[in-house]
Amino acid sequence: QQQQQPQYGPFDEAEEEGDGEEQEEANDGLTEEQAARLLPEFLNLRSAIYQKAGSFIALNQARPQFLLELFGLLQHLNSDYLRQRTLLAVKDLLQSVLVDDAPPQQQQQ
Repeated sequence: QQQQQPQYGPFDEAEEEGDGEEQEEANDGLTEEQAARLLPEFLNLRSAIYQKAGSFIALNQARPQFLLELFGLLQHLNSDYLRQRTLLAVKDLLQSVLVDDAPPQQQQQ
C-alpha cells in the first residue's frame, strides 16, 4: 500500500489538471508569476501551517459541526481585505474575552 500525499492547496507540487482558468481560480486569482514568487515562502511555512491547523482540529475534534461550519465560512475569505478583517475581528474578540475573564485587579492603597 502506498501512502497518499496530502493536498497542499494552490501551491501543491502535484500535476496540474484542467485549463488555465481553473488553475488561476485555485491560486486565488494570482498570476503564474505572482504564485511562483510566493511558492518558496509557502513551502517554508507549510509545515507550521499544517501543524497549527492539525492542532486546532485536534483541540476541537469533539465539536465536528463547529469545525465544518468554521472551515466552510473560511473558504469564503477570497480577498486580502476579507482575510485581514477576519484576523482583526478574531483578535478583538479574543482581547475582549480575555479582558472580561481576567480576575479583578487588587486596588492599591
